[in-house]
Amino acid sequence: MRQVFQTLIILACVAATTPLAANPSVFPVEVGETIPVPRIAANIFLRAGDDPDSPVWSRIPRYRIALYAAPAVHQSVNLRVADTAARRDVDFSVAHDGERLYVVLSWHDDTHDTVNAYARFPDAAAVQYALGGGEGTSYMMGSADTPVNIWHWRAGRDSAENLAAGGFGSTTRLPLQDVTAGSAYDNTRQRWTVVFSRPLETTAEHHAKLDGPDPVMLALALWDGAGGERDGHKLTTPGWIRLALEQ
Repeated sequence: MRQVFQTLIILACVAATTPLAANPSVFPVEVGETIPVPRIAANIFLRAGDDPDSPVWSRIPRYRIALYAAPAVHQSVNLRVADTAARRDVDFSVAHDGERLYVVLSWHDDTHDTVNAYARFPDAAAVQYALGGGEGTSYMMGSADTPVNIWHWRAGRDSAENLAAGGFGSTTRLPLQDVTAGSAYDNTRQRWTVVFSRPLETTAEHHAKLDGPDPVMLALALWDGAGGERDGHKLTTPGWIRLALEQ
């Protein structure tokens, strides 16, 4: 596995010096594994940092991980969770350009749900980071002692919210909203692609530390609006993925 990741790093590093070419491979991963995060040349390939159609995303390693129904933590969620799909796969890529971290999510969705109204819910996605507690942090919204930072996107508004949580029901919008997002839905392939990004450097409270020597702990979540999924009714990675940023 280490040799595979070393090879992926080499392939990603040549992005700034070779012609653009699609990378058709998708590498399956599981929670607990370490993903190398390559550095890309933003001034060459990125037309816009959060552009889901940028050709650079086809050149960096792409991974696939399974998401499962989050454990019901409230009776109202328990009443709905039986309707949730047992599993949903999501493809993801992670890269940085020395200034920002980019997380790209792509997944199949039969319906393009963007409306938030009575009995209608938009599709959504989130990227979650452990703050300080590392692997000891609960991937289910953290706890009071080990909080988490969450980047949340919802279809219908091409932006992301920067949130923090310290347990169920404690999600809070942070004062500094420095997370951005761009999204696109491919009607032919019935796939969402969402690009999250944030500056690597920050001193703000409850913001994930992305530029340190320690691995970044990441978890993913998806909501299918057509399935009535919202709030705690969602699918998540059943644990953390480690990110190792190439310096």
